[in-house]
Amino acid sequence: MFERLRNGWRLSSQVRKKIFSDKALLYYSILSAIIIIVEASAIFGSFISINIGTLSSTSSSSSSGFSNAQTGELIVLLFLFYVVSSFTSAYMLMALYIAFKSYSNGVKIGIGQALSQASSYVGVLLEWAVFYSIVIMLIRMLEARFRGVAGALFGFLASATLSIGLMFAFPVIYEQKTGPVTAMKLSAKTFISHFGSSVGGIAYSDLYGIMIILLGVVIFIAMIGVAAVVPSISLGAVLAGVAALIIFIVAGAVIASTTSSVFRLVLYDYASGRGLPDWLDENLVKNALVAKRGSSRGGSMGGFTSDETSYSNDGTNPYSGKL
Repeated sequence: MFERLRNGWRLSSQVRKKIFSDKALLYYSILSAIIIIVEASAIFGSFISINIGTLSSTSSSSSSGFSNAQTGELIVLLFLFYVVSSFTSAYMLMALYIAFKSYSNGVKIGIGQALSQASSYVGVLLEWAVFYSIVIMLIRMLEARFRGVAGALFGFLASATLSIGLMFAFPVIYEQKTGPVTAMKLSAKTFISHFGSSVGGIAYSDLYGIMIILLGVVIFIAMIGVAAVVPSISLGAVLAGVAALIIFIVAGAVIASTTSSVFRLVLYDYASGRGLPDWLDENLVKNALVAKRGSSRGGSMGGFTSDETSYSNDGTNPYSGKL
């Protein structure tokens, strides 16, 4: 188990290095975050602008909370935000996968081309966004009805189950263009069959991002110390510390998200018999991806063949015309 975890870490490290060799792959996560922030501002900003008078009077009086109409409106807007943000993040992830696979085969494409090719996923991604938003809203509503230990236990179990379903859901959608229920079922099956490698690699991706964020925290604390010791530059030191903290938080989150997403795609492709890119060590993958006893070695969920067509070696883009 621990050996598979270590191999998962090594695999994720190789994926990260490949991403760093074409840093444009990081732009998809950045663009996704920017678009979602704009969407949140537009959706919830409209609620504030419409109800600004009521909100002002509420804050200045002894009464608190929203009216029933405002609560209903806020719930609708929250659901709308879940839908549009889920669609945006999924769409940008499809574009990232397209760009990454093309780059892995020696054909570097621009963001515009990747986004254009991702348009063939619009229908299935809309279906995913609505389904996921309904599930999240139901979980939040049920959580609110429980109290104490029961609420915490329900939240933990619901989150754990959803995480397993989401582990390889987007690689499944990318490769098979399937609906959300089938995607989550295949995701759970892949995760259970190849538990060690996925946990190790994802843990590495998260840890690497956390280390970058902690570096920003250290710089921020150091600047606060400088401001205390040298009052004449205190404002500049504090602003520099805040800027460094924000930059390192964003960098850590973007690198961890991109690495983890691509790592899951590579693992899913190999676990489902679609092969590996040339720059990955197949022996390392075999040592990390150990199927459960009784799993098929040549089927679609447990085979370890690497002669499929997902990663071709002739320098062409095998995805052109298939998306």
